[in-house]
Amino acid sequence: MIDLRAARNDPDTFRTALARKGAAEQLDELLDADRAVLDVQPRVEQLRARRKGGSGKPTPEQLVELERVKAELQQLVTVLSAANLAVSLVGVVVIVFMGRTVLSWFGPSFPAAYPVLLVLSSSSFVGSHQTPVSPESRSAMSMESKSKVETPFAA
Repeated sequence: MIDLRAARNDPDTFRTALARKGAAEQLDELLDADRAVLDVQPRVEQLRARRKGGSGKPTPEQLVELERVKAELQQLVTVLSAANLAVSLVGVVVIVFMGRTVLSWFGPSFPAAYPVLLVLSSSSFVGSHQTPVSPESRSAMSMESKSKVETPFAA
């Protein structure tokens, strides 16, 4: 795996190492996607905190503001999901083409774990395809599952 913090701090060293394997362009894509995630994440957290803040019954003005915050948050989550997908895709590509080499840097016995690393990185990529479930659909699914529960003692 590529340490994103180290790659951000010293991209030229990583680019040089990846160029030997023909994957230097993927580092630029990875750093762009990482930058997008870092740009969006603080705003998402700010909006979530704002949405959860407050107590009691909201005023009509607060409801309008909450709907606006909700729409903006959904848009940012979509952007964040796309950026996460891009980061995981680049990671999988790097692991597929350079996994054994990177593992060999840690010692001669590490390349034997390449299949495990491949499965884990692939599952991360698949997991990044999962879209967040909105609270409305979550509660609808919950109500639907409750209605399907059969109780043998129901009258």
